[in-house]
Amino acid sequence: MSESKKSKVLAVMLSVIASLVTAFIVGYVALFNGLSVPNYGGWLFLLLPFLCGSSAAVVGNWKSPLSSHAGWSITGWWLLVSSTIILIAAWEGIICLVMASPLLFFGHAAGYYLVIELKARKLPRAGQVSFLPCLALATVVAAKQIPPREVRSQTTVMEVDAPPEKIWPLLFNLSEIRPPSNPFFLAGVAHPIATRASGREVGDARECVLTTGIMHEQITESVPNRRMGFKVLETPASMRELNPFRPTYPAHLHDNYVVHHGQFALVPLANGRTRIIGKSTYSYAVQPAGYWNLWTDSFVRQIHLSVISEIKRRVER
Repeated sequence: MSESKKSKVLAVMLSVIASLVTAFIVGYVALFNGLSVPNYGGWLFLLLPFLCGSSAAVVGNWKSPLSSHAGWSITGWWLLVSSTIILIAAWEGIICLVMASPLLFFGHAAGYYLVIELKARKLPRAGQVSFLPCLALATVVAAKQIPPREVRSQTTVMEVDAPPEKIWPLLFNLSEIRPPSNPFFLAGVAHPIATRASGREVGDARECVLTTGIMHEQITESVPNRRMGFKVLETPASMRELNPFRPTYPAHLHDNYVVHHGQFALVPLANGRTRIIGKSTYSYAVQPAGYWNLWTDSFVRQIHLSVISEIKRRVER
């Protein structure tokens, strides 16, 4: 290997190390910020990787510039090595790392290429370095801000070849619900496996048995063969984290994702058919909301489909 190639390989390695050191020092300071529950906000998924990418660019290009494509390679190695360390330390599980990786990857790459752009504009080296402490401070300060709780509703509609009278009892008791086929549910994301109720009147208890525990509910609306609604009294863990090294129980499994209300409406149609309308209202405290909406809405929609499809299968069997 030529000296110039060795030099570039060393620069890439130092860039990755600089990213890792930045992530774990600033991340450690930010997480232990006096809050009882860690803040899973934009600082973690945007500011911190951006800072790490910026640090990598400053260190890797200190003596001589790397190729224009080096940033993608450095970002990939940073994400791979840091994720492995996180798994070994049992700070997180595979599912959450997979979901967060697009944000982390592009945040890191954006930080890297911003510094490259500043270098191309002949910004003095002191200027390239001076904004890093400011960005680190902004990251730590942002970690102290509790993210607002995003409230969402998801509605799913399906037509069933059966009258409402045949569907109504199944809104209260389903002895078994087949799991969604999505691999995230197979890997540990919570989903219902049964429902049961003590009665069919307002005030009666209802339970949705999830793969992570029992969701306790209370019936708030009961119009026979037309509508059934309930409020959720307790939301179990949102998933079982998958970790090949040892069990992990990160704080976001509880309270960050909360289900508030649920409702089923039965609309009679011609020829004895029925339109089933399922609706859930839930909230979560993870940012950036625009990105995590894609995951939560998809999961809730697939859970709706699994429950209503089970009802459809039974009444049409």
